[in-house]
Amino acid sequence: MVFEDILENKPSHVSKILRALRELIQSLDNSLQEEILGGKVVRMASYFISNRNHVVGVIGSGKDHAQLFLHHYDHIDTMGLKLEGKGKHAKHVKIYSLDELSNSSLKDVLKQLIEIAKVKATQS
Repeated sequence: MVFEDILENKPSHVSKILRALRELIQSLDNSLQEEILGGKVVRMASYFISNRNHVVGVIGSGKDHAQLFLHHYDHIDTMGLKLEGKGKHAKHVKIYSLDELSNSSLKDVLKQLIEIAKVKATQS
């Protein structure tokens, strides 16, 4: 599976957000690896350092928005981002427009998560 598979049957504006979110994440650290997960209905892209146990985040989508699942959210300053969900290991941010990706808080939160994943990768 490849990233373009995630975009299949998505509204144009959601596809644009997903592509831009992917570019943002990949621009933050060249050691991030990407893996496409899921089946025919639900597909997501996971970003991690070293191996799958050191996840930074996962991107997916809803009907009218992109979702960024943040791992280790309880160990960082979320800088006012509205986290949703009941997950033990990750909560998500809903992104409805490209403008939201220019929010410096999102970038800073991702940088914090990358640092946590790097530390965990060196400890294993």
